Amino acid sequence: MSDIHEETKAMARLCHSHGTIWKLEERLRAIFHTKFGDLPVETLAQRLTIATEKMWPARVMVLTDDFHSTDDLCDALIASCYIPWYLARRGTSVFRGEYHVDGGLLTLVPDVPGYVKVCAFHARLLRRSDYEISPSIDPDFPFAIMQLARFAMIPPQIEVLDQLFELGQKSANIWVEKQLKLSDKII
Repeated sequence: MSDIHEETKAMARLCHSHGTIWKLEERLRAIFHTKFGDLPVETLAQRLTIATEKMWPARVMVLTDDFHSTDDLCDALIASCYIPWYLARRGTSVFRGEYHVDGGLLTLVPDVPGYVKVCAFHARLLRRSDYEISPSIDPDFPFAIMQLARFAMIPPQIEVLDQLFELGQKSANIWVEKQLKLSDKII
């Protein structure tokens, strides 16, 4: 987890010094291949389902949990966070020869059976009680939904990233405590 945190901060520093728009896809691919390029795809894909939105010929949510290679997995990950004209100078990402974008553009948090729904935005404000982990789970969460949206597009300062990382861990811990209390009631 600390590797992800450090890479997030490195990406934020890059965005602060070189700008954000059109520069992220190349960096994301480089990070992926540096960290995971030597690992077998089977190891990387355990309990992993990636949501993308296929754009042509009809818009449809695609859930992928079977990957042919590390490049295939990397393409799926890029497509799953592909915001048109933001990550690169194209409107879509190509995944398995088809045009895809971030699955969140159609459904913010896709319904994947057996998975916990995690959302970076306030579930309460989105009127989504089915989002299990979100800033809404923490009554002391200090950032408004518009600030979070801005942070998603323009990385905040490193200190704020550190704070967001800690708040995410806190939200996950609150959820775990709730699950333990529920399981105690069942027993």
